[in-house]
Formats: sequence, structure tokens, C-alpha cells
Amino acid sequence: MSYAATGSAKAAQGAGLTAGLFMGIGGLREAKTVGGKTTYNKGWESGSMKTLAAHGLASGVSYVQAGGKFGAVFLSGVAGSYLGSSGTAND
Repeated sequence: MSYAATGSAKAAQGAGLTAGLFMGIGGLREAKTVGGKTTYNKGWESGSMKTLAAHGLASGVSYVQAGGKFGAVFLSGVAGSYLGSSGTAND
């Protein structure tokens, strides 16, 4: 879709990398519902330090691949993950 929209192979590659990284992070959570209660792989709950760091790294790596600088985008990825999780880890 990125290639069709932009005509840029680099943009398409970046979008694919970003999607793959974020899907991988979601897979690490391994949400399971048993008896009506959802549990996650310990340490990978929304808002956990591991999840925040992983989203920051994924954002930074994706942006560097596109030719940008890592630092501010790392912080943006962390902030987005934190705000998207309401800032609390689910136990």
C-alpha cells in the first residue's frame, strides 16, 4: 500500500519493517483469556517497561532506516506506547 501511495520502494520497505516490528512486539504479549480473565506474558503487559522500550526501539530503528535520527523518535515511540496503554501495566 505504501508503494502504491508514494511510488517509493524505500517508503514501502520502511512501512513493512515498522509493521513487522510492531506485530512482533504484540506477539510477545501472548494474550490469553481463561475463565473470563485476560493474562499476558509476564513483563510484556501494556505500559510495562519492556513494552515501552520495545516500541521505542521499533520506532527509532524504523526512522533510522528511513534516513532520520534515532533519539527523538525513540522517545516518541515510548510516549505513544505509554499513552496508548493508559500508562498502567495490567497484572
